[in-house]
Amino acid sequence: MKRFSLLFGMPCLFLIGSLVSANQSDEYITMPTRDDLNEIVLKAYECSSTNKAKSCGELRNLADPLMDNPLPSAVCKDLVWELLQSAKTSKINSLERRDSIDIPARKISNACLKKTKAINSPRGNQPRIKT
Repeated sequence: MKRFSLLFGMPCLFLIGSLVSANQSDEYITMPTRDDLNEIVLKAYECSSTNKAKSCGELRNLADPLMDNPLPSAVCKDLVWELLQSAKTSKINSLERRDSIDIPARKISNACLKKTKAINSPRGNQPRIKT
């Protein structure tokens, strides 16, 4: 029995050691900044208005890393997915095509920012002033 536990324990230690070393080499993942999101929004507006392959390709290149980032919310990723699917050139730059790019672009800056809670909410926590 003792021999079995020694044989079983060695591969487990090797596996745990390799996982720890793999995590140490990973880069630090952060939430997208407001500037990053504003750049995506501006490229989305450019893609929808010009209907050029270059501007739509730049938009897809900027927005695609958000899909691989584990930190943004599902709502953010849904909007990015919608943007990636509609950011393609078309023969006719119709209003429907432009709206399919512009509407998610407008929503993306609010949905993809990290939400912070206020520590001291102004409602109900303030002492009343006697007059």
